[in-house]
Amino acid sequence: MDSKRMIVEHTNDPIGCHREEIQDIAESADNEFYMSAPGPQNGVNRERAKRGRNRIVQYISDLEKLRQTVTCPACQQEIDRQIKLQRDGVLGIDQVWGNLLTTD
Repeated sequence: MDSKRMIVEHTNDPIGCHREEIQDIAESADNEFYMSAPGPQNGVNRERAKRGRNRIVQYISDLEKLRQTVTCPACQQEIDRQIKLQRDGVLGIDQVWGNLLTTD
């Protein structure tokens, strides 16, 4: 276990704890990554990759907005972790396909 990372429990407060919503967003973003990143050699076309990348960017934005409203420390920690993971996913798609935002 990483000594820098403390285990924080969810508060389960119906207003400030959004564990399930965070999990749903993360799962959707992960699915988009796996459908977009493999590259043309695996049957994924450029348009699909671009669409998936753009959806992940939107999910990151959704997580950032949610981060402003949650009060549960475990949710805040998980949102921060998911934002980093999803940004890394966008970079991974860009590495396979080139920067999809600046090329046609």
